[in-house]
Amino acid sequence: MLQVMNNGVMIMNNISENSKLKQYFNKNINTIVLVGALIVLAIILSFSTNGIFTSFRNLSNLFRQMAVVTIVGSGIFMVILGGNIDLSVGSLVGLLGGIGAVAMARWGWETVPAILLMVFVGIVAGSFHGFLVSIVKVPAFIVTLGGYMAYKGLLIRVTNGATISNLNPSFAVIGQGYLSNVGGWIFAVALIALYIFLTLRKRKIRAIYNLENPNIAVMVAKIVILAALLIGFILLMNSYEGIPIPVMIMLGAVAGITIIAEKTSYGRSVYAMGGNREAARYSGINIKRVAFITFIISGLMASIGSIVYTARLNAATTQAGYLLEMDAIAAVVIGGTSLAGGVGRASKVILGAALMATIDNGMSLINLQSEWQMVVKGAVLVLAVTMDVLSNRKRV
Repeated sequence: MLQVMNNGVMIMNNISENSKLKQYFNKNINTIVLVGALIVLAIILSFSTNGIFTSFRNLSNLFRQMAVVTIVGSGIFMVILGGNIDLSVGSLVGLLGGIGAVAMARWGWETVPAILLMVFVGIVAGSFHGFLVSIVKVPAFIVTLGGYMAYKGLLIRVTNGATISNLNPSFAVIGQGYLSNVGGWIFAVALIALYIFLTLRKRKIRAIYNLENPNIAVMVAKIVILAALLIGFILLMNSYEGIPIPVMIMLGAVAGITIIAEKTSYGRSVYAMGGNREAARYSGINIKRVAFITFIISGLMASIGSIVYTARLNAATTQAGYLLEMDAIAAVVIGGTSLAGGVGRASKVILGAALMATIDNGMSLINLQSEWQMVVKGAVLVLAVTMDVLSNRKRV
C-alpha cells in the first residue's frame, strides 16, 4: 500500500516538473528560437565566408554595428509597448548628428556642449510628437511619418547638403574607442556581483511574503550560465581590442529602459495602456501623460543613438540614419514585442538587433547585391510581424 502511495507521489511530482518545464518553454519560446536562429546563421555564414564572419575583428565590428540599432530600438520599444509607433527615429538620428557636427566643426563647440545640444533637440522632438499624439489626438503613424520626411529635409538644410567630417577627437572616441582589457574584466565581475545581489534580494522579498522561490539549484545554474557567457564575451572582445564603447552604452541604455519598464509604476502603466487602453483609463491611469512620456523616451534614445552613430563615422552625412527606423522596429518585433502593445521585454531587443546585424553583416561579407539585401531584410520584417499576429490570435 505504501509502495503504491509512494509511486503515486513520484508520478505527481514528475507531472508537476514536466508541467513547469513546459510552461518555461512556452514562456521563453521566442528567446529559444532567436538564439537557435543566431547560432545556425553564424555557422552558415562562417562556412560561407571561410571563417571571416567569426573572426575576432568582425565579431567586434558586429557588436559595434548592432549598438545603434539596439539603443534606438529600446526607445521605440517603449512607444510600441504603449500601443503606438515611431517612424521618425532614423531621420531624427541623422538630423541630430548633423546638428552636433555643425556645432563642433563650424561653431567651434566642445564635445560636451555639442552632446547636450543633441540630447536637448532629441527630447524636444520627442515631446512634440508626444504632444500631437497624446493631446491633439493625431495618429502616431501620421505624426512620425511627417517627422520622418521633415527631419530629412532639415538635415540637408543644416549641413547644406555636404558631409561634415573631422569632428572633435574626444567625440570620436565615443563611437570608435574600446574599454581596456582590465576594464572589461572589472565590468564582468561587477555585473555578476550585481546579478547575484538582485537575485538574493528577490528571493528574500518573496520569502517575506511567503511566495514560492525557484529551486536553489536553478538559481545557481542561472548564475553559472551568466558568468560563463560573460567570461566568453570578455575573452572574445579582449582577443581583438577590448569591449567597444558603443556596446557599453548599448548595455546601459537597455538596462535603463528595462528598469523603467519592469521596475517602476510608470512602466507598469505603459504595459497596461498597451494591453487595454480603455481598461487602463478606467483604472485611473493618465493615458495622455503615459503616452507623452514614451515619445520623450524615444527622442532621448534617438539622441543617444545619434551620438554613437555620428561618433563612429566621425562625420555627419545627408544619408545618416537611412532606414534605421526599419531596422530598429524589426529588432523590437523580432525580439518578441507585440505591435498591438502590452507585450514584450526591452532586454530581448538586443537579440532582435543581433539577428538583424548578423543578416546585414553576413550579406555584406558574401557580397550580396544591395537590392537583394533590401529584399531579405524586408522579408525578415514581414515574417516577424506575421509571427506576432499569429501569436496574438493564439492569446485571444
